Amino acid sequence: MIAMKKLLALLIMVTMATATIQLVTPKHIALESLDEVVIAPVGPGHDVFLKFQRKTENYVWDEVNLINIVDPDWQLSSYNDYEYIYYIIHVPTAKASGKYTFQFEVRDKENLRDPEIAIAQVVVTYDQNELVKAYPMPERLEGFAAEELVAQFNIENKALSRVRYMVTSSVKELPSLESTTSTHSFLSGQTKEVIVPVTIPEEGEYTLISHLWSEDNPTIDQTVTSTLIIKPTFRSKLQSIGKGFPLVPLTMAPFYAFLGLFGW
Repeated sequence: MIAMKKLLALLIMVTMATATIQLVTPKHIALESLDEVVIAPVGPGHDVFLKFQRKTENYVWDEVNLINIVDPDWQLSSYNDYEYIYYIIHVPTAKASGKYTFQFEVRDKENLRDPEIAIAQVVVTYDQNELVKAYPMPERLEGFAAEELVAQFNIENKALSRVRYMVTSSVKELPSLESTTSTHSFLSGQTKEVIVPVTIPEEGEYTLISHLWSEDNPTIDQTVTSTLIIKPTFRSKLQSIGKGFPLVPLTMAPFYAFLGLFGW
């Protein structure tokens, strides 16, 4: 009987030792009860996306619940599937920079064992150099008038959070040319290529400006530029005749106008 009790106690100790909390995202780490994971940096308006693995070596968790008191402006939600439990913390857009603590109770619905505690410290910052980096565009791009030219550059989300950034592109010498704004969603630590298409109606040298900004964080303000060398085409020269730009001899205007009837 004593030997049986010792064996049962040993089995319980082994089960407790292997029933750790497996955090997969945004850091891949195994947490013992009361262990703390630091999630830094994150920015205002970002989503901290915690993904816990349900099955450990000998155990299956079913839910993750917040057990400490936090400010009411935090937006919190959770759901799970067969493999993971997901917990989303939305950082308020006006949240002050600093460290914020979240204590989670991880448990099973059958209450077969005592729940365990995982602690996440979320570090909010407004420092754009810690959150995002825009890499330069090619210094010089060449294209043709009235034809689409595609510029591209990379944006790195340095934060351990999900976020959206906006890119507004314009041509410095052509303020009348409508600027374009695109929205780009990033996972934590993700780098994405941003494509900037532009069409310049006439030959010349222009400056393409792409401005990176955020609706949630006014300190995000990065700019990349590229010089566009636009060459004329037969069609652009023809079109310039009627706009007051004598890029071709005026004596040839009737001839080009005749060709224009055939779509040249």
